Amino acid sequence: MSTLMDAVKGMVTDQLVGAVAGKLDEDGSAISKAIGGLAPTILSGIAGQAEDPDRFGAIFDMLNDEKVAAFGDNPAALIEQGNLAQDDPKDMAGQLMGSLFGDKVGPILGALAAFAGLKKGSSSGLLGMVGPMVMSMLAKKVLGGGTSKKGLMDILLGEKKELQAAVPDSIGDILGYRSHSAAPAVAATAAAAAPAAAAAVRDYEEDDDKGGMGWLGWLLPLLLLGAAAFWWMNRGGTDTTPDPAPTPPVEAQASETVVVEEPMPDVDVAEASQFERMIGDYQLIGNANGAEAALLGFIESDKAPCTDADCWFTMDRVTFNSGSSELDMDKSTNQLTNIVRIMEANPGVQLKLGGYTDNTGSEQTNMTISQARADAVAMALIGMGIDSDRVVAEGYGPQFPVASNDTEDGRAQNRRIDVRVRAR
Repeated sequence: MSTLMDAVKGMVTDQLVGAVAGKLDEDGSAISKAIGGLAPTILSGIAGQAEDPDRFGAIFDMLNDEKVAAFGDNPAALIEQGNLAQDDPKDMAGQLMGSLFGDKVGPILGALAAFAGLKKGSSSGLLGMVGPMVMSMLAKKVLGGGTSKKGLMDILLGEKKELQAAVPDSIGDILGYRSHSAAPAVAATAAAAAPAAAAAVRDYEEDDDKGGMGWLGWLLPLLLLGAAAFWWMNRGGTDTTPDPAPTPPVEAQASETVVVEEPMPDVDVAEASQFERMIGDYQLIGNANGAEAALLGFIESDKAPCTDADCWFTMDRVTFNSGSSELDMDKSTNQLTNIVRIMEANPGVQLKLGGYTDNTGSEQTNMTISQARADAVAMALIGMGIDSDRVVAEGYGPQFPVASNDTEDGRAQNRRIDVRVRAR
């Protein structure tokens, strides 16, 4: 009986492997090995969601779409850069990975690179192909095979153990698939893989920005605080000074109510003074006082990367659905695309994202949601083709307000994502 992994393997031809290897300048055997590790990782994450019918409903709705089913028709094309339409396969796959694995995506990509022997950056490029391939395969089961939501859940749950067993040990350790009471043979295999896995995770965890509260682990969708854990390594940066407050702190007002975040302020480009710039063949349009204009101005200046207040720029058109860390892509895609185009045109640039909330609710909860939101923006950029080692994110919660929390307008200004150049 054919399994889900069999269906994915059927899409991976020698011609595809050769084309991808050529585009990424990798060995074909490494590409095959990486695909063989990434596909069951994604499928096992989806299978985990199938345990909850309500949570799986959002994934099923995504799969029940002809556009998603067509993602796998030309997989090699998904490796190309610059295809940044709102429903771009790489973007949707990146969001899916973020929803499945949260802040573990960076370590997973690092462990995948070590497992398959890939060069830096190739694993995130493969994610942009394998993610849509897996989504396409499942969508075709739904649309072409008439598989119902319950039917797909049953298939995924029936193959869950097999899928988890196919995940590379180093990734399985990150996801908690490998039991500490494993049989000796399994334990020996895990022990043998441990040095490479540890090195890969270290590569993505060592943040040279030591300021703020550090990385707070969060497990999506439970949003439980875990032990402090770092995500992506900042390679090549020399910024080791702590991030100071972008502005002098405004005295916070204590509150123990549960945080209910409203959407971040939404600025309409059409109603604001516009900033326009051609980047290659791409017409960048943003606000004259927005993040894009400020970032380009900084990149093109002689100023060295710094953590000063005037080195942070607010992403004025990135918004989230109310009360969650889920990006509102209808409103956010344009600015995210602009940032990606700026980074593509300046390949040495690395960014740091800072997530902030108002002071409503407990500080612990605000720290969690600010980290989740910063992570979500980072994952969106990675899903659009930016290498994971070029973006780091940190949640600061209610720290460093830019306005008073005494008014709704002030609280809205404090709920934001800021960005700064950390290397160029």
